Amino acid sequence: MMDIDLSLFPDKIQNHCQTLFEAPSNYKDYKYNCIHYVAKCPPDVTNASLVSSCMFGPMAIVKSNGTKFRNTHCAICNGFHINDIFCNVTIDERSPYLTPQYPLTIIFNYNDNYFEVSNMFQRKLYSKQLPSCSQGYFYDEQKKRCRHFHYNSRLDCTAKRLEKSEYYITSDGDLYLNASNILLNQSAFIHDPQGISICVNNRTHGMGKYYTFASYITLVGLVTSIPALFITIIVYLCIPDLLTLPGKLLISLLLSLFTAELLLLISPQVTSSSLCTTIAVLMHYFFLAAFFWMNVMSFDAWYTFSGFTPLRSTEKDTKRLVYYSLYAWICPLIIVTISLVFQYAPGNHALSQNMEKDFFVGLQI
Repeated sequence: MMDIDLSLFPDKIQNHCQTLFEAPSNYKDYKYNCIHYVAKCPPDVTNASLVSSCMFGPMAIVKSNGTKFRNTHCAICNGFHINDIFCNVTIDERSPYLTPQYPLTIIFNYNDNYFEVSNMFQRKLYSKQLPSCSQGYFYDEQKKRCRHFHYNSRLDCTAKRLEKSEYYITSDGDLYLNASNILLNQSAFIHDPQGISICVNNRTHGMGKYYTFASYITLVGLVTSIPALFITIIVYLCIPDLLTLPGKLLISLLLSLFTAELLLLISPQVTSSSLCTTIAVLMHYFFLAAFFWMNVMSFDAWYTFSGFTPLRSTEKDTKRLVYYSLYAWICPLIIVTISLVFQYAPGNHALSQNMEKDFFVGLQI
């Protein structure tokens, strides 16, 4: 959208010339995703002022329970409480060059200074070795220097403060970034007495050097592993001779891995915010459970061959299985519960997993 003040034109030009609005030839460089939002109140709302504010008031996209609204008034008239309305609304800016599967390496990739950067407008990919910065700083590729970042509670993200030479405010109140020619709406930045802050990841996406290759490897591995796990579980359940204590421990491990990998396979297709969070929590739990079952199997093997135990009996095996199950299923539950407490407790916590905002495995540290 272009803001043109026709009052600046002489009267003769306004009366005798035809004004033609035409998109520039490079308009694709300035396109950004549209957000689908609710822009009106239900018919049964009788508060005329609220209805008018929703439809014609200033536009600042908000979100509540996974639904986006034109502004806070639209969310309120649709039955949402003010405390359940969030101002930080992000747009899905995934590049078409990225494969629709998260690589498993992303979970453990804590320090990879070699990045591929995808520009969300020009869709260009390039690789570059980025200089390392000290803790609390990130490397700004445009400024060619390390810059301090901070957590902004209003944006609910890791943010950086802009210098005055980096932007200007349009007549619509939007933020135009000079270096990247990007226009951010009012919900994507904060203007306070200290200056203007934007989220660090507003413009580019960082990913490991072998992200695409690892994504395909992960997809092939999951498609191969999930049916194999399922078949193995069925075989063990159908053959009574395999239902020994070690066999039951193996079934529990396979069940944990099967569920976790199945959730990982379907996770990139999820678009609902609440379902996305639920899958992230379950993935966290079942991957942890698989780790604890491997711990149990290692201990049971050591205990069996250590000479500290007599010959196996059905009664003793059942009792040990109960103890093992309590350990392997309850301990992951405790860890996940603690994570959720830090996630949803007021304030910013270093131990927060950001499941709701980053979908857990989509987050690369």
